[in-house]
Amino acid sequence: MIMKRLSRFLLLKSNFLITIVLFTFCSPQQTKKTNDYKLILNYLKEYHNVQSLNNFKRIFVLTENGCSSCNKKFSKLMLDQICDSSSLFLIFTSGTRVDISKFIEKKNNIYFNSNLSTFNNNLFDSTSIIYLKNNSIDTIITIEASQIDYQINLIENWN
Repeated sequence: MIMKRLSRFLLLKSNFLITIVLFTFCSPQQTKKTNDYKLILNYLKEYHNVQSLNNFKRIFVLTENGCSSCNKKFSKLMLDQICDSSSLFLIFTSGTRVDISKFIEKKNNIYFNSNLSTFNNNLFDSTSIIYLKNNSIDTIITIEASQIDYQINLIENWN
């Protein structure tokens, strides 16, 4: 009887500890993703009059920072996805290092801002794709020269 109570006590205690550990390690990351989601939404409301992200599953972010050939490759991927109504496209470039003329011709879900000094947030510092889920950021893939082919393939095959 004592052993049974002791084992039940230890089981409850271990479950409690596991719960605390999960909240300690998972919660700050989720909070950051939720805060970053709100920052993106605030930026879109303030600068582009976009009131909601509910209809979007992903945000493509094109900048001139980093690897020029990577940005050009990513730009081509964006153009391949341009008709996807569940994607939002943010262009943070003047077009000097990446040709953005084909984006200018299109109007749906494409927003331009070549001067990021008005919006102080590192979410838009690099060319990336931001996946959204349940009013939060699910995943961010920041484009890097060493992984560009893998990342492009991953994005093309993302469900």
